[in-house]
Amino acid sequence: MFRGVKEIRKRLDDIANDHTKFGFKFESKPILRRREETCSYVYAQDVTGREDDIDKIMRKLLDPDVKRDVSCLAIVGMGGLGKTALAQLVYNHPRIEENFPSSMPQGIGKLSCLQQLPLFVVGDNNSTSKQSIVDQMEELKALTDLKGSLRIKIVKNTGYIVENAGERGYIRNKPHLSHVRIVFPGDAEERNGMRDNEEGLLLEDLQPHPKLRELELWGYMGSRMPSWAGEDNLAISLPNLVKASFTGCFALQHLPSLRKFRDLKFLRLSFLDNLEYVENTTRRANISDGAGTSEPDTFFPSLERLWLSYLPKLKGWWIDEEINNTYGKHGHRLLPSFPHLIRLTIHSCPNLTCFPPCPTVEELDLLGEINENLRIMTTSESGNSKLRCVHIDDTCLKTILPIAGFQCLQEMRIYSDGSTGSVPGLGEALKSSPSPLKHLSISSCCKLKCIATAREFAEGNEIRGIPRINAQFNGRLP
Repeated sequence: MFRGVKEIRKRLDDIANDHTKFGFKFESKPILRRREETCSYVYAQDVTGREDDIDKIMRKLLDPDVKRDVSCLAIVGMGGLGKTALAQLVYNHPRIEENFPSSMPQGIGKLSCLQQLPLFVVGDNNSTSKQSIVDQMEELKALTDLKGSLRIKIVKNTGYIVENAGERGYIRNKPHLSHVRIVFPGDAEERNGMRDNEEGLLLEDLQPHPKLRELELWGYMGSRMPSWAGEDNLAISLPNLVKASFTGCFALQHLPSLRKFRDLKFLRLSFLDNLEYVENTTRRANISDGAGTSEPDTFFPSLERLWLSYLPKLKGWWIDEEINNTYGKHGHRLLPSFPHLIRLTIHSCPNLTCFPPCPTVEELDLLGEINENLRIMTTSESGNSKLRCVHIDDTCLKTILPIAGFQCLQEMRIYSDGSTGSVPGLGEALKSSPSPLKHLSISSCCKLKCIATAREFAEGNEIRGIPRINAQFNGRLP
């Protein structure tokens, strides 16, 4: 016992000596770490090593001889083990959907005074009647006093065939709704009933009230948007929109025109496999209608948060070959910039090369496969950079941002491929900053085996005077 205490004291003394040797400073102020944003979409092929865990959970949930309630299972463990991904994979598993069907009670439309309904399920896993779907939607239409948020989930084995689509207005008569999320099955192999044109017909009849503030569309498999959201119509149909999200719409080729939303603060585009351009126009067309001019507050004047992830075909913001081809030389001068963008996430957009400059961005996430020709800000703009926090892959560090863009940086998290003990360009980037970095985190660096080598890593990359340096390998602190 005494020997163990003595050893602990010796280690504490070593830590105190290292603190003096390397010039580390203690901070009494707690550093609050905001959780990273996620979504319920998980690429199963990206998750490895959890097959046994998924099988165990499935057996517990589906075992008919289990006498206790297993409708809720706790998934616990250390950080970085993929607990959220595991839960999402189980939740979205076809066998779970088959054995835990979701459906709405009949006659719910008679609750004429109902004000809160977080979820409305359309269809039934065991029903293929198209008329029953129409009847369900009519019950939703009868709930005119609904307020707040509404999630409309369309289950598989659902069909929808009607005449004069767009005239039913199932949710257009609900002026008190502020947030609507429409969720389609989202998997072409598992829809088992609803065809692309049927999804389009149903979405045509799901036009929200003009007062709606937030709209999310998940899993829609049509290639085009409904008439109320096509071309410039979305800004006319929903003029008060502040949040828009399009996720898992794999066949969608063209987005609604977003340039006329003057109040839009949040935009998320994820898992849109066939999207090549955000705006289906040229930049000249934007100038002709007043968006994208030289005036600084005409291009997305209120946008603060932009999220682009898993867009394999995305090339640029506009269909404009002249700008796209000359962007690397002087094309950036032709592009308007986001005047108030605070946080930007670009994840796995390998063909994105032409992007509006972001001189005001404070938090930046550049992850996954990113094209080396992409530029977030120009050299002239980076001199006045407001960038404070960067989450970035080591391969993107030197190519995407001008060195001058790091001048006000306070926090950096680098995701390495684990094959090297150094990050190219890191020392040069941090030496250019007039103010010292407060927190540096390097994840998945397999060659860093202990805190001492983490400091050696810092010295090898010419990094000095940083109060907090964390190195991780295999998702754990060494």
